[in-house]
Amino acid sequence: MNEESKKSVEEMKTYQIFSSFFLTFNWDVIYLTGKETK
Repeated sequence: MNEESKKSVEEMKTYQIFSSFFLTFNWDVIYLTGKETK
């Protein structure tokens, strides 16, 4: 593997971790605000 593809793989991993964390955070907020509305 050359350096460029290695670097992009690292960025993909970071992006996946970040996006999954962000999604979880989003769902928590939606869930909490939904509970407060009811």
